[in-house]
Amino acid sequence: MAAKYIGKAKFLNDPNIANLKVSFFGPFYAGYNVIAIDPDLPIRFGLRQ
Repeated sequence: MAAKYIGKAKFLNDPNIANLKVSFFGPFYAGYNVIAIDPDLPIRFGLRQ
């Protein structure tokens, strides 16, 4: 079973482009780019703007 992690994600510019900054540890953010999405993957992410 996969581990569950809770963090924050924010769009850097246009919300139609998957260029995000994410944080799992308080005020520290790192860049995150979605390259591809596998339609058969059962994991879903919910992002709040």
